[in-house]
Order: sequence, then structure tokens, then C-alpha cells
Amino acid sequence: MGGTVLTSSPGPGLPRGAEVTDVGIIVGDTAAEIEAAVGDGSELGIRATYIRQDQPLGLAHAVLTAEGFLGDDVFVMFLGDNLIEGGITHVVEAFERDRPAAQLLLKQVRGPAIIGAGTVLEDAYVGPFTSIGDGCHLARTEIEYSVVMAGCTVTDIPRIEGSLLGREVTIRPTDRKPAATKFLLGDHSQVEI
Repeated sequence: MGGTVLTSSPGPGLPRGAEVTDVGIIVGDTAAEIEAAVGDGSELGIRATYIRQDQPLGLAHAVLTAEGFLGDDVFVMFLGDNLIEGGITHVVEAFERDRPAAQLLLKQVRGPAIIGAGTVLEDAYVGPFTSIGDGCHLARTEIEYSVVMAGCTVTDIPRIEGSLLGREVTIRPTDRKPAATKFLLGDHSQVEI
């Protein structure tokens, strides 16, 4: 496989089980926090290299930014907020066996829910493929197929799905309620609905 991974952040699915040892992590504004969490990678059984992407111009741009790190290696790329049940070992093995020009992993959208420490759920439903960070408060809401980072507060929102909420995001209702809600929010966002 070439032993190289390119990721946008250190997610829960780092592929050490797939014998990948060199991990290039694309970083931007949160570089210091990511580097503090991963360090040199030795505690995770990898060698971490941080690759600065000055502007978030998409996945193809991230690969172009990492060109010097990747060289001519075969590599696997995934987003740090992807939750891949069972890791990527089976994907790497299939790639090595079949040697396609490219391989795309898709998953049919049922699976686990992860709830962080200190999170309070009050009359809330947390569905499959949802990860909720530490210290969140969700009250009178339903959420699934989503990632909610640490310190978020969501109250009285009927249903959220397919969303990514950055750290310390607050979502609460206003007088007008939409029929459906989908969010992609950065850190420290505040939304009134």
C-alpha cells in the first residue's frame, strides 16, 4: 500500500491496523489544537506529518497541497470526522488485491452512536452514525447521521440530520420554525431558528 495516509484531522479511524505508519494531516486554522492532540503520532503507532493548507479549497486541493509528502506513493485519504466501522484494513487489503486506479468507500447510512463525557441528554433522541463530543447539552431534540463537537448546546430543535456542528455551537429556536434543518457550522457558531 505504500504506508501513507492523508487526513484532514485526527479522527477516530486512524488506520494503524492497516499497517499504515506515515500519516499526513492537513491542517488549517486549528493546527495547534490538532498537533497538541496527536503530537508526533508515536502514542498512536504512527509518524505524523503536518501539512498546512492555507485555505480550505476542497479535497483535491488538499491532495495537491500534500504532493511533496505523498510523492509517488499509493495512499488512502479520508476525512477526520468520518466514522468507519471496523477501520479500513479490509479496504486496504481489497485495494492491494485488486489494484484499481482509485477506490471509493461508501457505507449504507446505520451504525453506532458515540456520546462524549459530561454530555447531558434531556428528552433527546440520538440516532445511528452520530458522534457527540464532551460537555454538550441536547434537550428536546432528535439528531442522527451527524457529528457534534465538544461544548455544543442544542435545545428545542425538532430534528437534525446529516450535520456537522463545530465546537461550542449553540442552536435554539426563534418564533419561526423551518420544516427541515441541516447544518454545517464551524467552531463557536451561534444559530437562532
